[in-house]
Amino acid sequence: MTVLQVIEGEREELRQKSQPIQCIDGAVVELARDLLETLRVYHVASLSAPQCGRYVRMFVTDILGKQQVWINPEITEFEGKSGSVESCASFPDLNLEVKRPEKLVVQVLELNGTTTTQTLSGIEARLVAHEIDHLDGIIFHDRLDAEELFEQMLNSVETSSSDIEFEEVQEFEESDDTWDIADVTDTSAGDEMSSDDSENEDVDDDIQQILDLLADGVWKITLAVELLKEFDLDEQELDQLACLERLGEDLSESVTYFESTFGDEA
Repeated sequence: MTVLQVIEGEREELRQKSQPIQCIDGAVVELARDLLETLRVYHVASLSAPQCGRYVRMFVTDILGKQQVWINPEITEFEGKSGSVESCASFPDLNLEVKRPEKLVVQVLELNGTTTTQTLSGIEARLVAHEIDHLDGIIFHDRLDAEELFEQMLNSVETSSSDIEFEEVQEFEESDDTWDIADVTDTSAGDEMSSDDSENEDVDDDIQQILDLLADGVWKITLAVELLKEFDLDEQELDQLACLERLGEDLSESVTYFESTFGDEA
């Protein structure tokens, strides 16, 4: 199993619409295992394939010890609507109250190739709705208008603990032993690691933090531009708005460039 890299920030990759999975083969099974392992390592309750750069209609959940792989999920019915606070592994510093259906009926393909219909409510319905949005290139803050998003961001409490923050899920994660790493590497192997390897890992971590900061700047500039568009701007103000838009586009290109450059060097 492989721990996948979760894409963070307002990236074009998160806006891509994922494609249906045509058949269950070894690659699909391997991806499901990798997503579950990544979910475990990141301590999240749900995670979608496109958040890890795999643009197929699959996500995984782990709620109260129940792990599930969701392939080609399709909402056939929904009922009610209520708001609750969510966060996202791709936006770890952002908590927003989003309205979701209280009840869902979802048709889903299982790893064994059978198609089932599931009726969901509560936390599970919210998680599934959140992840299906990811499959369609929709991010949770898209569910808010500009004014709602701005007001909530002012009061947002920074967090980096889970994909969707719910008190019930947090209580389970804090008390359940399945989140602990079971496999302990032989300590004698650590003596063979050179100081250069350790330094390279530190450099990679520093680079990733810098890239995350740049990506964070992209989506914040994009948000600011959208908020400014709500106002009645004069010609000079519109020129400045255009400058901001170009800045966001240039910054996005720079992030893509540095990601490619450092990725090649790695």
